[in-house]
Amino acid sequence: MTPQYLNKSHVEKEKYVANLLAKKWNCKVEHQHKFSSYDCIAHRSQDPLAFVELRVLNYKYYDLDSIMISLTKLIAGRQQTEITGIKSLFVVHWAKSQDTGWIDVNNIVQEKPDFRVTLKNTNRLNAPEEIEVCRYIPTSRFNIIGDNFL
Repeated sequence: MTPQYLNKSHVEKEKYVANLLAKKWNCKVEHQHKFSSYDCIAHRSQDPLAFVELRVLNYKYYDLDSIMISLTKLIAGRQQTEITGIKSLFVVHWAKSQDTGWIDVNNIVQEKPDFRVTLKNTNRLNAPEEIEVCRYIPTSRFNIIGDNFL
């Protein structure tokens, strides 16, 4: 797996979103940096409810037409769900509008999947010279977080 270059600010933003999810879903949402390819596990009474990949964007909800997720994360989501039967969710928090949405990575409804190779030297967590294949998911496909999802 590619090493990520996380800084304190990034980790704090993810913790904020994890706490928001925990309140909305009435469960714990805890980071598992060393033990999973997804950022967090949502669980209640130690029963796992969902694997959660978090993304915090410094945009408003309607600023971007689509949100990318790496093929590596999609493969991991499929594998962990096939093995466990537990959902794999991609959760995006749009910081400028304080909107938070989710999509089940194994149930993305899209007429034609949009896969692209990322550009080098973009402002991402990978090393500047790296590229990867990502799927671009229309923002409109995300479910805005409400109460009692899980």
